Amino acid sequence: MPLESRNHVLLETEPAFRQCFDEIRAFVAEHSAPEPHGSFQKLTPRERQLLELLAHGLDNLQIAAHLGVSEKTVRNKVSAVFDKLHVTTRAQAIVLARNAGFGTGPLAR
Repeated sequence: MPLESRNHVLLETEPAFRQCFDEIRAFVAEHSAPEPHGSFQKLTPRERQLLELLAHGLDNLQIAAHLGVSEKTVRNKVSAVFDKLHVTTRAQAIVLARNAGFGTGPLAR
């Protein structure tokens, strides 16, 4: 976008300065990913890893094998994730996670 200015670097006193930043803000707003569900911020890195595996459709036994923990540990952690996400079923957690981008890439081994 051409901007009216006598300088190579826009000065704050020039009208083009405000126009430039208005255009940058509009561009960023248009091309930014939607903000994920606020509850995801409450998850620990390990809980995010577990949620990624859930979003891939793995059951508790498969998740346990993948993480190297017991199935009971996974069951307890899944319950904690459900509480933090304010969901009551695995399906709700998976839908929420998939909408936020979890489970869309290849499953890490």
